[in-house]
Amino acid sequence: MGTLAPEQGKLRITRTFSVDSLHRQGVWPLETVDIVLSYAAPVSLGDIPDGWSLIENLSSLMEDPVLKQSSAAIRSALVRRWRDGFLVALPFGGTFGLTPLFCLCVVESIAGKHYAVFSFNEKGIPTAPHKTK
Repeated sequence: MGTLAPEQGKLRITRTFSVDSLHRQGVWPLETVDIVLSYAAPVSLGDIPDGWSLIENLSSLMEDPVLKQSSAAIRSALVRRWRDGFLVALPFGGTFGLTPLFCLCVVESIAGKHYAVFSFNEKGIPTAPHKTK
């Protein structure tokens, strides 16, 4: 359906579909709607590659209220100092962590596992994606 966007202090997806469009897709009349709140898989202590650290309170690095709220559900992540800021790596596959930043991640293999890697400046503000290699 799309990426969550900040709206009135919350993350929301707003979409409008015509009844004709829903008919063409074979989903009208609606019978049920499921809303699922999911969380990114945690990083275990055995998964910490060289040069990275484990952080259990990712929201402490975030200044933006939307990112602070979004990252509060993430129980652990990899963090690495990088240039004039830091990188955050979350396991890639299944539930996607930091949904508001979906378009700003780079998927990389780190120690043989796939991670969504996000770049931030020293103030915790997202920056354009960087390859770490």
